[in-house]
Amino acid sequence: MAGRPPTPLAVTFREDHVAPWDRFFGLASIGYAARLRCLDALTEVAHRWGRHVVLHYDLVLGGP
Repeated sequence: MAGRPPTPLAVTFREDHVAPWDRFFGLASIGYAARLRCLDALTEVAHRWGRHVVLHYDLVLGGP
């Protein structure tokens, strides 16, 4: 592939590039933990009232 630039062998990370990724992974792990805590309750609501109720009221995101 003649038009493709070479891939760098070593990538240097600067602090200003690391901070946003730390924030992203922190938020992602918090959201994942919250969903695990609520999964049983959301599953029960979906079985009793239907998935459309869970989606309509955004219960996965914490409700209205």
